[in-house]
Amino acid sequence: MEIRNNVQSPNFGMASWFSKKGAKLFVENASGALNKKVLETADKVASTKTYNIEFTTNEIGDTIVPRVVSPYANKYLPPYRANMPHDEFVTVLAKWDGTNLGGDCVPGNSNFPINLKYLNAEEAKAAYNRINSSDFDAAVEIATKLEESHVAKEAERIKNATTKAEDTADAQKIVDKLGIKSSNIEIRDI
Repeated sequence: MEIRNNVQSPNFGMASWFSKKGAKLFVENASGALNKKVLETADKVASTKTYNIEFTTNEIGDTIVPRVVSPYANKYLPPYRANMPHDEFVTVLAKWDGTNLGGDCVPGNSNFPINLKYLNAEEAKAAYNRINSSDFDAAVEIATKLEESHVAKEAERIKNATTKAEDTADAQKIVDKLGIKSSNIEIRDI
């Protein structure tokens, strides 16, 4: 756990942290139940590197809330409300707290949709129940699922880049084997 004064820092070395105001409120309102919930939440998102949880205050400033953050423009605040799943998909409505990008991405929009994909309908139903049980559980579910999606997309991007590089290298070997000089290659539409 790390307490930071600069919440805009791009360093995502820790899985979660407190905003300055959130840390003050947390210490002032310390309770066994809240301490346990914060630690459980931090432990559950400890493996995430891109999507994390910040413990901050609500609009009134009297309650600690979990905010899902990333190094990108997106940040989400409670209330987190999951819609009934459709097959393996769950749509969660959250409050957009990120950069003003227009459309749905306007700070304060409390109906911003976050789409989460699961392996099957049963997993989606279980996630629906977890998300609607508490804001802390919802934040963990959102952060870990978005992280999983981000990692999968990055792996696919790397795989495609590797395949392209291998195909290019194989093509170059064929050109070299046939003794064709690069300056003699002409590309025509067939």
